[in-house]
Amino acid sequence: MGDDVSSNLLILHTWPPGCAGRALDRAVFAANVPEARRLVLNDPMHGLRSRFPAALDPLSEELRVVTGRLPFGYLDGQRDRILHVCVISDPELAFLRFAACLSSVSDAHVINATGRAGVDLPLTDPELLVARLLELQPVRARRIGVATRLCAGLPCLSDRPVDQAQLAAALANLGRVNALCGREEHLDAFARYLADVMGWPAPERGLAEKLTAPILAPSELSPKLRDRLRQALDMDIRLHAAVSGELGACVA
Repeated sequence: MGDDVSSNLLILHTWPPGCAGRALDRAVFAANVPEARRLVLNDPMHGLRSRFPAALDPLSEELRVVTGRLPFGYLDGQRDRILHVCVISDPELAFLRFAACLSSVSDAHVINATGRAGVDLPLTDPELLVARLLELQPVRARRIGVATRLCAGLPCLSDRPVDQAQLAAALANLGRVNALCGREEHLDAFARYLADVMGWPAPERGLAEKLTAPILAPSELSPKLRDRLRQALDMDIRLHAAVSGELGACVA
């Protein structure tokens, strides 16, 4: 994709929490797009109360990248030449990464992540921590079903469980011609493909190896707890399974 073709392209990089979006953003977008034309928007209600940043409007003739909790379909009908980009991670790994981060951060970060103060978390016991997190409604609203909601075109934060209709909408959106979706398992190949499409140099390899390790491997959880986790993440697991291959072809 030459400069004349990509010059007025707006790339919306949807980054579900716990997934590999940060690695892709640094390796591909930050390495090739000037900072003045990149923006991170992590408002969990983006798409309902947020608007396209006016600061980027004067740059409408140049390639721009907006990364964050962006619902698919955001700005449809308002901007021409939009490319949606997303990487889907194994939902179990994403949740267990979240638990790993909580076990080694400040109280303020715990409050921000769990949505409440005074939460008593068993940070030294991985099994008990995962079980406790699954019980907290603020955590479920922020971490369960997020990839499905975002890909369905909904804000990532919701107290309502994701459902089959939202999964169907997510799969339809990932099948769009202006959507590129990859899987974390093939992050290097997806990053190289994206860079090649844009005419950028090949990014570094080993991107997935730099991601935060989960607090436990899914297989190390007790069978009962893993069943609870998989049941909670059911729609995101189905979404992840439907995105197949190195380049993330949607096979709904």
